[in-house]
Amino acid sequence: MKSWSLVAPAIMATSTAALVQMEVRYSKKLVNIGDLDMQQATVAAINEAPGNARSVIIEDEREATTNTCQPSVEAGSDTTVSVNINGAWGQTPGLELDQMRSSLVLTMIQTLNEISNRNTLELFSDCTGFGSFERAVFDENAPCAPETSNLDVPTCESACGSLEAGVGCTKVVNGRSVPASLRVNAFIDGALQPDSLEVTFASTSNGSDDGCGIVGEIAGILAGFIPGPGALFSAGVSIACGA
Repeated sequence: MKSWSLVAPAIMATSTAALVQMEVRYSKKLVNIGDLDMQQATVAAINEAPGNARSVIIEDEREATTNTCQPSVEAGSDTTVSVNINGAWGQTPGLELDQMRSSLVLTMIQTLNEISNRNTLELFSDCTGFGSFERAVFDENAPCAPETSNLDVPTCESACGSLEAGVGCTKVVNGRSVPASLRVNAFIDGALQPDSLEVTFASTSNGSDDGCGIVGEIAGILAGFIPGPGALFSAGVSIACGA
């Protein structure tokens, strides 16, 4: 049976009983999505989906790069990321038409951002100087350079390997890992609402099972997060991670 590590939020005291409380459950498995534009793949995809006033079912595949040391002659993506989104929402009494959908989406992307910000890896690209016959191209603004460059920048050895001490790279971005599955639920007075949003990720690149170690930290960061109007939504998100 799957167990869960649950961290309840520090909810602000209020005289209003029927506030909407958001809950997030996510899997311990992390998926390497590289430099995928997560905002575009999730929030924008939902906003652009036909019929999104009531629900969405999105099955998408996007290209991304996960290589930590990409040669300039091999520019382009090296990974396919599958993004599946399934959500449904309606007119919740006391809320305006789109407020429940907006709060589900905002809670989803806020949680994904906080988790992925703690699971990053630098991806260097436009790299040259491999082998003994290729000269590295770099300058003082390069994110990493050959160890013989005498520039005040890091060497590319940690990204490209100890056998590639002559490599220089001119570009770097942060690659990210996200939970394989994340679901947002809504509660009112402790009662589970029919409105929910789930996003799943899969990648052809290797992932890990380290997602649950930061669940307490994420809950603390989101303790003051309010996904909608403060008179209608509780502060804080209840977070649970599959263990």
